[in-house]
Amino acid sequence: NWGSSSLVSDFYRRFVQRAAPERHYVVVSRWVTVLLVVLAACVSWELATIRSGWEVLLEVGAGTGSVYLLRWYWWRVNAWSEIAAMTTALIVSLSIRWVAPFHGSEPAVFAKQTLVTTLVTMAAWVLVTLLTPPEPRDTLVRFYRRVRPDVLGWGPIAQIAPEVVPVHDLGRNLRDWIVGCAMVYCALFGVGKICLLSGRFGVLLLGSSLGCAAYLYRGLSRIPPTADSQPSVGRRY
Repeated sequence: NWGSSSLVSDFYRRFVQRAAPERHYVVVSRWVTVLLVVLAACVSWELATIRSGWEVLLEVGAGTGSVYLLRWYWWRVNAWSEIAAMTTALIVSLSIRWVAPFHGSEPAVFAKQTLVTTLVTMAAWVLVTLLTPPEPRDTLVRFYRRVRPDVLGWGPIAQIAPEVVPVHDLGRNLRDWIVGCAMVYCALFGVGKICLLSGRFGVLLLGSSLGCAAYLYRGLSRIPPTADSQPSVGRRY
């Protein structure tokens, strides 16, 4: 359903058929859902183990993760950037598994496949971003005023909206991101250790996860609300 929503709302409705009634898009989304189910069945048929399925998801996610993060910090990222990232990551990850150019232990092969997929995908979406026009200026200014991203990657747009106080929170966000990752992994491995009867180490990991959560809560509670705070930040594209 998420894939169908992205393909219809972000691609089909934007670039193929813009003025159709809502019923038309609902019908198209149903057919796209069926198509995605068929494609997913074909991919799962080729998978040998459940682990290989998770590895494919991790490879594709690693390839597209950079554009999902940088779209908040770089004003030049557009809809074509995400389309290029998703398409390239899927094609490269499946092609590598089909050709199997790497050899060695299973963890080493998986690491090499993920690294190649990530590098090729990043190169592809950055190139597409530079070769395609940016989003309309009004859309970018509206997004900047509401979301207020770090001014480092939004300099040209910040000049158009001088009434918005520049924000410099990239370092804090990176720190919170690292702590958030530590919180999630400590919770996962902590529960796993307890299930495997390594209770002392598991409790230690869960305590670390709670500590990270407290740190994040304390930091987020200090962020003052903006005058135009809204429950939804709107769409970038």
